[in-house]
Amino acid sequence: VLHDAAPEVRQAAIAASMSVAAELHKQDVLALLHANEVEVAQRAFFSLKEKGLLPQQELLALVKTSPHGSLRYWAAHAVKWERQHEHLLIQMLKDENLGVRSVAIGGLRQIRSSASLDAVFGLLGHETDGTLLDHIRKMLGEVAGVRNADVLL
Repeated sequence: VLHDAAPEVRQAAIAASMSVAAELHKQDVLALLHANEVEVAQRAFFSLKEKGLLPQQELLALVKTSPHGSLRYWAAHAVKWERQHEHLLIQMLKDENLGVRSVAIGGLRQIRSSASLDAVFGLLGHETDGTLLDHIRKMLGEVAGVRNADVLL
């Protein structure tokens, strides 16, 4: 029933299979992270996350390719950001989902990315969310850059 045509049936099957035999059904549920229906993909995500069965590589793949903004956000939120992810974090600044952009700023702040400053300045030029603008300003105060003071003023 994990492959049933009805999204509601697949959601119930995910919950049942993960509570009964998570390891046995892990691969099938991982495949459902890429379902067309956001509810199915989210149920798979949270079920796998709860069981500790979401590998970092799968989280990164979701951030890069999921058509569901909310799933990109939850995956981005779960990633352990490191310097090697700098390029992806910079790309995430262009995401249509506000949460993804916010996580990107947080990740760039965490790794102290001065290479991302031009992209952050670009985001600052058109971002309208007050909370994200505050995070950007904090980042510019924390990450060294020659233009930061001018931009902040």
